[in-house]
Amino acid sequence: MSIGNKLRILVISSALLLVLACDMVPKPLEVKPTQIPSLPAMPLQAETRVSGGATTPPGTGTLPVLTVLPGAECIGWQCTIKGAVYGGSVSPGNGLEGAQVELEQASYCSPTQGKQNVSSIAGGAFEFQVYVHDTDTFIFRVEQPGYAVVEKRFAGTDCLYCGCPPLEIVLK
Repeated sequence: MSIGNKLRILVISSALLLVLACDMVPKPLEVKPTQIPSLPAMPLQAETRVSGGATTPPGTGTLPVLTVLPGAECIGWQCTIKGAVYGGSVSPGNGLEGAQVELEQASYCSPTQGKQNVSSIAGGAFEFQVYVHDTDTFIFRVEQPGYAVVEKRFAGTDCLYCGCPPLEIVLK
């Protein structure tokens, strides 16, 4: 072993002993949920509902505010999932009013987890207010007398920044 290598080992060993003797070992960084920065605003083409409940018109909106729930450490977005129920095919005049739409949201931290139920309105339209975390799963179940029951599902990653796809559910 060369003198240079012995010197390097001695310097590194001495520095390590100094750090340990002086209790200068780095402590893990503690990040509290309120310290997580929100994402910068970006143009959005669809209508969105931000955490304060205000709605932005299509084409003029910005991304919804990234929300951290106190104590739950659940980072996500307060969003509206919209869709429509159709009989036979997706076309004007086939919207089914009065269809029973159930949303089951599986989440480890979302305050809207569990089941929600609505009836579709004119044109078959329906919507749900949800708090979306990227690990969530959304299962939609639609029933209407005279039609077979339909289930559709998607993941929280399909709804990041409230970019949930509009659902078109066709009953046969």
